Amino acid sequence: MSPDVSAGKAGSAHPAKKSLGTWLVRALADTVFMTPNLPALLFTAIITVPSLLQAEERERLAELDAYWAGVANTIRKGDFEGYAATCHPDAVLVSERTGASYPLVKALARWKKEFEDTKAGRRESQVTFRFAQRFGDTTTAHERGIFLYSFRQGDQPLKTEYVHFEALLVKKNRKWQILMEYQKTAATEEEWKALAE
Repeated sequence: MSPDVSAGKAGSAHPAKKSLGTWLVRALADTVFMTPNLPALLFTAIITVPSLLQAEERERLAELDAYWAGVANTIRKGDFEGYAATCHPDAVLVSERTGASYPLVKALARWKKEFEDTKAGRRESQVTFRFAQRFGDTTTAHERGIFLYSFRQGDQPLKTEYVHFEALLVKKNRKWQILMEYQKTAATEEEWKALAE
């Protein structure tokens, strides 16, 4: 059904036989020329909005970088409570290696001894994260990359694991928490190095 556009004031009559697109273009042109400052306002908006969005994205990524640095710090120190606080209460761990998915609190219970050993000096633990893809907005994030987990128990040789991972995070009350940790397949040192470029 064609839009029924009636004639208006002089200079803005739009017969019904003309397309709606033509009418919209003409109406916009009339608005622009009837508002002398509108072109300047539009130009300012075109210049300002992208830079505001870039600043917002830089701030979001800085917050997430701080989150991951905090996670790494808790592992290095053996701070179990601090690590647990980085996890959402309903967080899920997905392991492609074992083909399992379960509440992250179960994994925390399993990892607690490693934290205690690290805190007591019986174990050295360290993790570093690198990212291949980072999506999100002000309250959600999807991060994909590789983490390098290094550990040594007592006098044993240092062991390293490169693991492809994905993480879903949410921000609530100005605090980021992981909602899903998906540990995928083993990564190679070459893949790890490529993410540094």
